[in-house]
Parts: sequence; C-alpha cells; structure tokens
Amino acid sequence: MTETKKSQSNSIGTLNEKTLHADLKWLLSEAHDQLEKRVENFVIDIVRDDLLIEIQTANFTNIRRKLEKLIQNHKVRLVHPI
Repeated sequence: MTETKKSQSNSIGTLNEKTLHADLKWLLSEAHDQLEKRVENFVIDIVRDDLLIEIQTANFTNIRRKLEKLIQNHKVRLVHPI
C-alpha cells in the first residue's frame, strides 16, 4: 500500500462520520430551523419550533446524558442512520 493510501485509510472513519453528520443535518433541516443552537447548556443540531433534533452517527453512549436531560422538558427526535 502506498503512503498516500495508508494515510487516507487511517482517516476514513473520522472523515466519513463528520461528513455523514453534516450531510444529514443539511438534508433534515428546513428553512426556518436553527442549526447548532444552545439549549440548556447543550448544543442541538437542529431546533425546529418546539422540537429538538439530534443526529447521532456513532453509538448512543455519547449522547445518553444529553438526552436524559433534554427529554424532561422538550420533544426530542433522535436521528441515527442504519
């Protein structure tokens, strides 16, 4: 394997996840939505009126505490590509 291919293959997962997250946010957002808005000390991917939309492309462990707090006072939609 060439040096260029090695460096590309080592970063594919991280690059793909960031791109996938950004693409999903773009695809799901509507004209009046607020993106990357702070709600209760958390940054929310998409805020649509009274709905909070969170995109999680990795496992759910990283978002558990955030969801536990937010669902107490808000409607939350979790988007996870399969």
